[in-house]
Amino acid sequence: MRTALPTPTFDPDQVAEAEGIDVTYWGELPSLGLYLRVGGQGFIALHRELQQDKGLRRVVLAHELGHHMLHVGVFAERFACGPKQYWATLRTSHVEMQAERWAAERLVPVTLIHEMCMRCCQIGPEQITELAELTDVPESFLTWWLEDLRDRGVLGVSSSPHG
Repeated sequence: MRTALPTPTFDPDQVAEAEGIDVTYWGELPSLGLYLRVGGQGFIALHRELQQDKGLRRVVLAHELGHHMLHVGVFAERFACGPKQYWATLRTSHVEMQAERWAAERLVPVTLIHEMCMRCCQIGPEQITELAELTDVPESFLTWWLEDLRDRGVLGVSSSPHG
């Protein structure tokens, strides 16, 4: 009998509230999310389409929180991308990659991935689906995170469809 994996406890909505950040939806946003700090007050705008995709909303909100936590006083050029090219275009900006990794480390902790590896001896399609459901993130985000960890030598796993 397999033991259940622990459920991560990071809640980006609670963090935004605790940080006093106003989170709103905008329809005319050229990207999925936007972080602004005006007069010391943080604001996050999410594209209205994210109201229909809870998992991607969690990722984008956590990403924008990463900017709040990491990039005080740093101006980043507007980085506009839509859902189809979201993770593919992250590598073009060091600041964006930092925010995405900050989000990933909290949404899908490396310790959880290690536990999955210990339990299953691999990370294949079934494990990706299980981890994505457990952490409430899109499988595409989880695949990107596993590849990023592997590329940096943090994990010796493959997230390919063949295990």
